[in-house]
Amino acid sequence: MVTSAERAPLNRDRIAQAALGLVGREGLTALTMRRLGAELGVEAMSLYNHVTNKGDLLDAIVERVYAEVQLPAADLPWREQARGVFRGFRQVGVEHPEAFALLTQRAAPSVESLRVLSRVFAVYRIAGFDDLQAWRAFQVSASYVVGFVATQHGRMAETAAPNGIDLSDLATDDPDVALFGRMSGRGGDDDFDTGVELLLSGFESLLHPVPPRVSEQ
Repeated sequence: MVTSAERAPLNRDRIAQAALGLVGREGLTALTMRRLGAELGVEAMSLYNHVTNKGDLLDAIVERVYAEVQLPAADLPWREQARGVFRGFRQVGVEHPEAFALLTQRAAPSVESLRVLSRVFAVYRIAGFDDLQAWRAFQVSASYVVGFVATQHGRMAETAAPNGIDLSDLATDDPDVALFGRMSGRGGDDDFDTGVELLLSGFESLLHPVPPRVSEQ
């Protein structure tokens, strides 16, 4: 039961935080105005003074997720900044995997969230990329983080188990299939950071392309 001391005035951010917690515990399907109102100790209709509808509530959650991204200092070398941005976005994905998926489904709903998102783009502009190169690096970076979080929290082994499949010990003579099964449960910091370094090295090669070798006649 919510006490009077706990019943702070409603505002958009408080509603978003409560919704984020509810989604984290019970998933997006559990998020309704009635359920959220009960979570906050208010009537569902009270929420409409701060969010216009369910879509606006989802946008408020997205804003809250962006607000939790810890960004690196802007005076660091570009690769250090890039690593920090990668890790900051992945961390909110680890903490809020259900809500993190909304970032790919809904446009950034505010200027503030766009500022956070565009920090990735800004890092590559600082590195010396032109606009198009920076945009492409931004797209690849976003896809990597989203894909890594989705794979890490996709629970592939758990969904395979009901079908009688043990991914860690597949009955196969194909060494690549067996290796995939054994590795499918990975997804920790080392794997993520290694992928980041591969991406950054690839991006950096665009700044310092290796000249083609001249064949000897």
